[in-house]
Amino acid sequence: MLSFRRLKYWAPFSLDALGIVTLLGAEEMKNSIGRLVRSTWLEYMPLLGAYMIAGDRFRDTIGNFEAYIISSGVKPQGLAPWFTHFLQYQEFEAVSSYIEAEIAREEPRRRLHLSSVALSITSCGFLLALTVKMFDWWGCANAIAIIASVFVRSILVNANRTAIDDAITNLLGCYGRCEHGDYDFGELDQRSRLLIGFEDGKLVTFDCPTLLLYFPSPFIAKLPIRRNQTYKFVRAIGWLAFVIHVVSIGMADLVTQIYTVALLVVPSVLTAYKFGCEDSEVKVSKYLRLGRQDAPAESHCGGCEEINASQFAESYSCMVTSRLRLVIRQWPLAYELRQSDMSENGGWIAEAPSRYQDRTQSRQDLFAWLQLSTDEEESMDKWDLLPHIREAGEANTAWWERYKHKKRAVGQAVAKFGRQTADQKNAIIRFNCSRRRTDTGNFIPQSQKDWADEDSPQKASGRRTAVSRESIGPSV
Repeated sequence: MLSFRRLKYWAPFSLDALGIVTLLGAEEMKNSIGRLVRSTWLEYMPLLGAYMIAGDRFRDTIGNFEAYIISSGVKPQGLAPWFTHFLQYQEFEAVSSYIEAEIAREEPRRRLHLSSVALSITSCGFLLALTVKMFDWWGCANAIAIIASVFVRSILVNANRTAIDDAITNLLGCYGRCEHGDYDFGELDQRSRLLIGFEDGKLVTFDCPTLLLYFPSPFIAKLPIRRNQTYKFVRAIGWLAFVIHVVSIGMADLVTQIYTVALLVVPSVLTAYKFGCEDSEVKVSKYLRLGRQDAPAESHCGGCEEINASQFAESYSCMVTSRLRLVIRQWPLAYELRQSDMSENGGWIAEAPSRYQDRTQSRQDLFAWLQLSTDEEESMDKWDLLPHIREAGEANTAWWERYKHKKRAVGQAVAKFGRQTADQKNAIIRFNCSRRRTDTGNFIPQSQKDWADEDSPQKASGRRTAVSRESIGPSV
């Protein structure tokens, strides 16, 4: 029978300054936890970098994102911290990724992953029992500090999830009608489109109910915590548990130290890879294998569902909170643009490729997919997302010509497959507004007398060149 006394004095080597281990991997843990997505297996497991949670660092904004609300012409100053963590941890395509936000219509339900609870009780309970049987009281203090840090992290993270649910509920209560205790979700039919720019040049389309962009928006504002004083008290407990953990792990017996390091490192590595999460690498790679086969776009493969090239392909979805779900999609394959001699749109045609090829990385194609209205293009111009026309800007003029042809080609695909967005019809109608473009990139009414004739991009008076978008190509 194993003697715990002998195990206590088993020390063929020593681990000095082991408290430094608690500082490793803290940045990765902060970023992963900050996106607020639950893990089926690791939700209640101990992790490295507990001081990041106690210090509330997982609520800090990361990355350098630029958001553009093209539906209303508003540019927010930033994004909500949790949303920046979520965006930073996803594998998006250059321009073809599409995020859709959905609101759960039922009342909030607290979800408890029993598998993670059972795994946490087993692993942490074994450490606590081992230290007691060995009479390793420093190790016992270490185990208690680890368990306390798990409770602290669970309380703080759930408080941030609750803040998002509260914001959604308040927005529904303020801007939605409530009859007999049921909200009227007609407001959710009004949706807004955003473009989110990444540091590496990616441009992702984000579609969400317009209601969720009102203040305090769960996607833009840093939401307040419901019970702020209790929140601060729990953070103080987290700091105390971290200090005890750093001191006691270095004083514990060798067996306790080895088990503690394994208990912290293994779940931390898996958490960094989003193991057990709805946006985990396993599910994403499964979708990519489905979409990157050398087969026609609409086909069956190994029991998988049929891929409809004219519809948005869903990659995966994440239930961030009990009221908010984010669905990651891809723009339809049928919108892929290629040149064809038989096309009337300047040689451009929108159709699904017969065999798989990499999705386009051109922002011009994305702008054509969006079917921007005149007002939306005006906003894009003011944000410097579209090239400005200059006096000697032949390259920019050629860009606008290609864009107009591509936009009409995509418009024909939209007419063939049906409208993909709620406001697309209105956007196409508004595009026919009569406007022109100045040489500085601004839009002014066509009634100005300074402009040249419709067939000429230059002013009759010999002033600076100005090209109108309507003169470059036909409207959709």
